[in-house]
Amino acid sequence: MFSLKINSLSIRLNNVVRTCGNKKQYILQSQHIKTLTNAKESDNKTVKRVPFVNITPLLHVKDFRTFCTEVIPKDPDIFGDIGERKYDLVELDEKEKKVEEFEENEAKPLAKYRHYPSEYAKMLKQHIQNGDLASAENVFLLAQKNRDKPTLYMYSLLMRAFAVQGNVKKCFKLYNKLKNQSLKPNEAIVTSLINACSNSTESRSLEILHDFRSYLFNVNFPLNQTHYNALIKAYSRHGQVEETFQLLDEMRDKKLPIDHVTINNLLHGAGSQKEIGLKYALVVWHLMKFHNVTPSIVTYNLLFRAIRDTELGNLKVNDILIAESEKSKIILTESGRPDLLATPPVVRILPEVEMDPKNRRRFSRKRNVGKNEDDQSGENNVDLNKIIKNNRLMLFGGFDGLLKRMESDGVVPNRKTFTLCLESIANTKEAETHLMRMARINKVKLDTGFFNVLIKRRCFRYDYDDAKAVLGEMEQNGCEPDIITWGVIALSCQNKEDGLSLLNCIRNLGIAPNYFIYGTLLRTACNRLNLDYAVELLEMMMKQKLKPSEYIYDILDKFKRLAAEAIEDEKPTIKDMDRFKIDFTKFKLRCSKLQKMFRYDKRGVYESTGDD
Repeated sequence: MFSLKINSLSIRLNNVVRTCGNKKQYILQSQHIKTLTNAKESDNKTVKRVPFVNITPLLHVKDFRTFCTEVIPKDPDIFGDIGERKYDLVELDEKEKKVEEFEENEAKPLAKYRHYPSEYAKMLKQHIQNGDLASAENVFLLAQKNRDKPTLYMYSLLMRAFAVQGNVKKCFKLYNKLKNQSLKPNEAIVTSLINACSNSTESRSLEILHDFRSYLFNVNFPLNQTHYNALIKAYSRHGQVEETFQLLDEMRDKKLPIDHVTINNLLHGAGSQKEIGLKYALVVWHLMKFHNVTPSIVTYNLLFRAIRDTELGNLKVNDILIAESEKSKIILTESGRPDLLATPPVVRILPEVEMDPKNRRRFSRKRNVGKNEDDQSGENNVDLNKIIKNNRLMLFGGFDGLLKRMESDGVVPNRKTFTLCLESIANTKEAETHLMRMARINKVKLDTGFFNVLIKRRCFRYDYDDAKAVLGEMEQNGCEPDIITWGVIALSCQNKEDGLSLLNCIRNLGIAPNYFIYGTLLRTACNRLNLDYAVELLEMMMKQKLKPSEYIYDILDKFKRLAAEAIEDEKPTIKDMDRFKIDFTKFKLRCSKLQKMFRYDKRGVYESTGDD
């Protein structure tokens, strides 16, 4: 009963403390509590009166506290403000300061303003699709502001977008950032970093690619087929063909599948080697056959590009293209169609006009006596590059043979195929007509680019009338001439009347002639020493305020030298020398005026005037 009384009394005292503002008020309130009574439950005796000052020993309190003289805060949940004893102030360390500052200044936003990771990814995709990568980077800032951690998928999306642009610095900056956030890079991240080095035009991109490849090797990152294809593409674009074949050997050692993507990347690298690229292309082709890979239209187009642009190098008869297969050995026959793409590759004995006299005697002995060591060396000395000089498709089954091979592989040629073949077939009108007929048979619609190449070929072999006739063929095929078309047509204008007629025709179509067209016409006038024609062309350029190129100034300088030599030597081809001298003076004045208009000096520095 006594303990119960003590508890009730302490509760009452606490109530008094809450209601009192200071000690004086407490004394006034304590007058209402005079005594403390004790009673036993067993009898109703009078309770002994105990003074109030003896409460403290009964409560077993060591030190009776002095009540706070400050105003008690209204919030009862604040702890420690009632008593007189205060906690000591301890200075916060740096980490605690950062946490406190972050919690105070960057409060967590409301749930309705936050986003899920899928919503961030959706925003990234939308900005990337619109080509606005700056806004895509701001999505990461938004996530940081909302105190959300970016996911690995978000990093993968943005890094892939920068990799397409070849921005190596941004990709590796994001890569370091995700590693600092304890995220583990996945296969897609590694592929994007390799593609960034592949698409980059920076000088250090190849060095960065080497370092990153070494890093992957040191951390034992498992490279798959996609990674190797990306590496082969990267090294091929930087012209490191030997490195691409080493990567191919690694794929074969790891028994990774080789598909048409791998073959296409290897062919792309082979096309970058001018002197020996065609030999590499043949090696890749027979590797494709060895691994039973079906070629695609991209494969054939890359092969045609290598045939057009590169040479066979030191490739000879009896060479083995791939060491694993004896069927890749180049053999020499006396009959049949030569085809280096066949299995085995075949080269037919050449006509005597295509051979050196030394080799011609050796092949003659072979026909009469038989094959011996001298004949063997004669076969090895056959220069295969001379065979394809006039017809680059001759050693590959010819144009018709290549179309049959494409048909057997289930590949349909497109307009790019015929454009590439046009630059590789024999430079005759019959071959060009046959190629266009095969395009109609295969239902391939030729474009303006094809006809531009056709006009250029005919102009270079001085077949100007047939070159102009191509415009009619373009109209029949529904193709409209572009500015490049008029530039190559200018090659066929060999006199003043044709050149001025071409310029009037272009202006009537609403097209402004560029310096390529004027440069072509000026070169023709220079070669024919037609000063009157050249002066008129210069006046047209000044009237149009067309800034000449360095090529045009070189033509004008050459024209001055040729005209001065003609006057000095009094060439008989110039009928009226007095008139020629007058035109030459006028030509020099126009050249000087043109140079002043665009402030041109001999070093090739241009500075246009305000009228330009």
